[in-house]
Amino acid sequence: AGLFVCKSCGCVREYPKEPKHNNRFGKKCLNTRLEPVSLGHWFETDIVRIELPYCPSGIRVPGKDVRLSVLYAILDGAAQDLGISRSDISGCIDYEGSHPAIILFDEAAGGAGHVKKVFENFQKVLRTAMGRVDGSCGCSEETSCYGCLRNYGNQYEHDSLTRGGAYQYLHWLLNVSE
Repeated sequence: AGLFVCKSCGCVREYPKEPKHNNRFGKKCLNTRLEPVSLGHWFETDIVRIELPYCPSGIRVPGKDVRLSVLYAILDGAAQDLGISRSDISGCIDYEGSHPAIILFDEAAGGAGHVKKVFENFQKVLRTAMGRVDGSCGCSEETSCYGCLRNYGNQYEHDSLTRGGAYQYLHWLLNVSE
């Protein structure tokens, strides 16, 4: 929303007040009509928003993102436990509001019901997720590996992932919820 493009020269403006503009060579463009464009699309699918409680013991690993690590542990745990292809579900962290939340969503347009299965089996998924980050993969607590949290799709976040932080949080969460 808010981007306008000249179909003649390709000039892009955000909320143009003045439709007159120059082309990429610095010459005045004769076209004074800028067309509104959208660089995204609507993608309707099934989602579940999970507000995870704040851990009073304050699990922190310097330079790492524990919430992001928990997200990937849950996604991998759900795929393993429920027989869902890992490429069929994804997620993100919603930092809006008072408590950050994990949002899980089906990758299939219109939804495939995978996140509904995750929601219905959430306790079981959390146990499997905790098992993925229990240290049996052999990596150190401060980091992660392809045996616990890493995959090709999250390679740009590998440096932020912490197996130990995810394990501590999931262990605390499962003990609180029982």
